[in-house]
Amino acid sequence: MKSLSIRSVVMTLMAVAGVLILAPPALAATNTWSGPNNGDFEAGVNWGGTAPADDLTSDIALWNTANAAQLTRSRSINGLFYNNVDGGISSASTSYTLSLGNGGITVLGTWTQPTISANLLVAIDQTWKPSDSSTKPMIISGSLSGSSKIYVTGTGGVKFNGPDNSGFAGTIALNNNTFMLAGGTNNLGPGSTIIMNSGRIGLEGFNTGTIASALKLSGTITFGGIDWTGYNNNSDLAFSGATELSGQTRIYTQTRTDGGSGNVTLGGNISGLGGITFMGALSAGGSAKSLILSGANNTYTGLTTVVAGTLQVGASSRLGVGSVAIHPGARLTAPASGNLYTSQVVTVIGDASGVGVLSLGYDAAPPPMGGTSAGLLALDVAGSYAQSLNMANLGAGTMFLGSTGSSCAYAGSTLGAGSGAAYRLGGGGGTLTFDSAGAGVFTGARDLICGRNGGGSGFAGAVVLADANDFTGAITVNRDSTLTGNAQASGGGSPFGSASGAVALNSGALVLTRGVETTARQAVNKGALAFSGAGQISLDGTSGAQAFLTLASVTRDATYRSGLLVRGLNNSMGTNEKLTVTTPGADLVNDAYGMVRPHYVILTAANNGQFATYGAGSGLQPLAFNETTVANADPGEIVTSPGVAVAAPKTMHALHFQGNVNMTGSSLTITSGGLIGTGDGRMNIGNTIIFPSGVEGVITTLANNNGNALSLPGDIQGDSGFTKLGPQVLSLYQTPPVLKANLTGPITVAQGGLTFNGDVELGPTSNELILNGGGLELGDYGIDISRQIRIGPNGGWLNAGDVNRNNGLYGKITGPGLFTKIGKQKLTFHNTGNDWSGGLNVSGAAVTVMDGSSLGTGAVRLGLGSALYVRGNLSLGSLAGSTASVVIGNDTVDGLKTLTVGSDDTSTLFVGGISDYSATRKGALTKTGAGTMTLLGGNTYTGPSTVDNGTLLVYGSLGTGAVTVATGAAFGGAATIGGSLTFQNNAKVACEFNYGTNDTLQVNGDLVLGANLTLRIANAGVKGKPDSSRDFVLIKYTGADPAPCNWNVEYGSSGWAGAKVKLDALNKRVVVRFSGLKGTVLILR
Repeated sequence: MKSLSIRSVVMTLMAVAGVLILAPPALAATNTWSGPNNGDFEAGVNWGGTAPADDLTSDIALWNTANAAQLTRSRSINGLFYNNVDGGISSASTSYTLSLGNGGITVLGTWTQPTISANLLVAIDQTWKPSDSSTKPMIISGSLSGSSKIYVTGTGGVKFNGPDNSGFAGTIALNNNTFMLAGGTNNLGPGSTIIMNSGRIGLEGFNTGTIASALKLSGTITFGGIDWTGYNNNSDLAFSGATELSGQTRIYTQTRTDGGSGNVTLGGNISGLGGITFMGALSAGGSAKSLILSGANNTYTGLTTVVAGTLQVGASSRLGVGSVAIHPGARLTAPASGNLYTSQVVTVIGDASGVGVLSLGYDAAPPPMGGTSAGLLALDVAGSYAQSLNMANLGAGTMFLGSTGSSCAYAGSTLGAGSGAAYRLGGGGGTLTFDSAGAGVFTGARDLICGRNGGGSGFAGAVVLADANDFTGAITVNRDSTLTGNAQASGGGSPFGSASGAVALNSGALVLTRGVETTARQAVNKGALAFSGAGQISLDGTSGAQAFLTLASVTRDATYRSGLLVRGLNNSMGTNEKLTVTTPGADLVNDAYGMVRPHYVILTAANNGQFATYGAGSGLQPLAFNETTVANADPGEIVTSPGVAVAAPKTMHALHFQGNVNMTGSSLTITSGGLIGTGDGRMNIGNTIIFPSGVEGVITTLANNNGNALSLPGDIQGDSGFTKLGPQVLSLYQTPPVLKANLTGPITVAQGGLTFNGDVELGPTSNELILNGGGLELGDYGIDISRQIRIGPNGGWLNAGDVNRNNGLYGKITGPGLFTKIGKQKLTFHNTGNDWSGGLNVSGAAVTVMDGSSLGTGAVRLGLGSALYVRGNLSLGSLAGSTASVVIGNDTVDGLKTLTVGSDDTSTLFVGGISDYSATRKGALTKTGAGTMTLLGGNTYTGPSTVDNGTLLVYGSLGTGAVTVATGAAFGGAATIGGSLTFQNNAKVACEFNYGTNDTLQVNGDLVLGANLTLRIANAGVKGKPDSSRDFVLIKYTGADPAPCNWNVEYGSSGWAGAKVKLDALNKRVVVRFSGLKGTVLILR
């Protein structure tokens, strides 16, 4: 049987689809297989006459699968055509080969899955068109050979399952297809090339080995993540061939379900004008999912951007020559700074949702979230880092972290300060040294800020300035942090910049060492000093060089009541160590005892402390601390003895402890000055502490070297509460805990931490607990708190240990500040009526919100490894996360619970997964507010998803619940949706386009379209003319066909025009085609 109509029909369909890449010549004959007798390929009766000619000009149309065709010898044909049949071609012997001409293989329909088990020789460049089904690939189970090109069109996949494909040295070009190697060596032959413009590539599950083919990539590439029936994503992928990038290429890896790494290794050299945008894992869970570059000579010139996950640079490899950007929650690791080019600039884009980490030399965990900073950059380097760092895209609230646990040095010649116009240094727990061989990196009218304004474990910054700098801004040293100036002994100038900048010590420390002098041997001059809490200045002149600091004036924050500690290296002020204040103020007055009252200056000198004031003829005034006994006197006393027993009740203005002190005996009444603990020892005060009626108590724990707490295990009495100041911990711990029945009024933690063994140690539950700059250090105790907690404008935190215990909150939480949970111990919100507005940051912990409780009205940010358990209906201002998880559903009662997010109108990124508590206790998601929420990962919750307002973008998957998009709202992304998708009248489809690719929604259910809809266009990467020769698939669906609708188009800033959206019901998809650009656009290539 001969016919020309079959080829004509096939070619017409391909032209309409816009995917005709290689046009074969006109054919003389098309033969149709019927196979009525047997499978003999050479028997004419099976062809309705005669068998096709043994050449490369005859087409074979397989319309009948009564008997599958089988080769009985090697032969040639032009091409194969399948029309909704699954038949294949086998071979009677492994020595037989079927040679294919430029007709290639064409599969019509979406449910056809042919399997060709005969060996194939690709004799001429050709086109393969597999089924457009996402679950039924074309299977080539024979060996592949040849050196010509295979162009794969359509949207379907090809699976090479042959025993030996090493004879293929040609090229396989795919455009938004799926490609898999399975069985045998997993390899194509030497010299083979795989070209992918978007699509997926993977190995059969559990297979190992290295793919030797060269790669040419563009668009969006997913390694793994293949959703064919029976296929699992449990193979790591390694490529040893060279890779060429022709555009900025988005790369996803895929989570392994067996707990394996899911890593992808590009082992050959990477070249080309394009770049890498690593998007991390396509779905959350499992182990680390990294992209590993191990080629020795990567020369690609585009950007390297890490959006999520970890991009690893091998020991002998390096990145391309373009700029580097690391997003929050993402990590770039390399063995040393030499793995980057010397001129390479690293830009970190921070926000409050996570930490971008540049890790050179080791891979420590990032510090916990908290404080009031809007974003973070962590330099995680073992040794020295000499490249330039650019903070130009970072906002005013961004923190540049010194390290994440170990010391490192920055030797680069420049350091971009960012749009916040401030150098923000330190804060990761390690020491960061700036040593650029005398050049200095801090310049201009910028401030220098050391440490994070949060406090607690992981917030401290230790920064050393080893060069002279000429910046003119102010210096701020935040709590628990230290800024050390360590310039050259002579001629080096000041590491702290010019005299015009003021100094602020927010319970931080300023240290001068190695004789910081100018050529004229002038002492370091700075502007006015303002200190709050427990500021500290250390002057180290032990090397013989002077360590003099001159300040214009010294003032303190009236809202704080602790003092400024000024000391030499060994707690004694030598002749080479001097603090000079040119304009003394009332805050510097000392009393007749040499006692420093709260608000005033403390000098830890014996008799030779040099504290100079120049005013009213006062001259040089040394202060001496000699009191070592407790006297019943006012204004105050100093206690330094290890053991002190108070024989009778005593009253005093203030009580100051230094060093190791263990005090017992009668009660102590503190009139107004408070308790102050300084020095390096452990202070245990077992006496009853009484604050007179109407006097708010003040308890201050100033900085010390050993981190020892001031412990008050006895009773505290007073009717106005107390305020905790200073960076160290105040402990009220008793075993068992005892109610402080005579302590009433608010308990305020303004600095440092407060620890206790039970809520009763804070007095009656009517005593409000106020966290305003400080927090709770609950250790490993597992404590329930039943009183109201107020989060002040400076924020508050709760740090609990790593043991498997739970802390419960039963009292209302109110106030304007940010609440931060650090430490891995669980925290459960049982309370009702919570209305605090500052939001919640969670760092590596599990937080549970019980049914009826809430998290206030602010934003919720889940850091790396954090989990949020939602037991009832819950509304959040917004939700952001970095490799985190959310579980929705009651733990005791079946039913549906809804998480509502977005009321604060901000845009957020959540990287992770949202799931049900169980099969009968399900979760739902509702998006409100004008902002955009982006979900990146695999979400398995089975309740409905509703977009009431704003935009919801999903990159990954949603569960089987229905998705509904309300009027005016938008939904989009590149995701698989397990249920139906409904766009109500005047809803919007949001889609991101590149030149030849776009985001596509796969709906495994019904698609419902309102009467009038809008396509909202966004550009990804470089803008250019859209490919007007093809259809872009917006939505694919498997269920019932929607009714036709009218489409409007919002082009935004794309510059594109002439979009026509249509429903392609035959292929169950919604597509758009463009006619070009608006106006005149010049494109340079």
